[in-house]
Amino acid sequence: MEKGVGIKKMNGFDLILKFDEEDEDSAEICVAGMIGVRPYTFLLDTGAAVTSLKWDDYTSQLPPQGEHQSSGILGNIENDLVTIRDLKVGSLEKKTHTAARLGQNHPHARSLIG
Repeated sequence: MEKGVGIKKMNGFDLILKFDEEDEDSAEICVAGMIGVRPYTFLLDTGAAVTSLKWDDYTSQLPPQGEHQSSGILGNIENDLVTIRDLKVGSLEKKTHTAARLGQNHPHARSLIG
């Protein structure tokens, strides 16, 4: 297991704790999941309005279904909406799910489950 990472089983979910190297009291909580047969690690973001996916070999091939705008401290960001199939996170399963696909050069390129 990589340094600064721990796994905790909880109610059918594998929680992945990624500890901050600079602040030992801080960690990101992630969950292991699958899209089809592809494994993904999603940042668990209970405040996110939409699931987002980083740009990779799989997500880059999905046709856009629309656009999603989000705003943050650095301004507005537009991402494509895509439809993914067979999303599994712990005991939760969805046959189809709409997600925002982050751009190829997105500054915060990681997937999150919202």
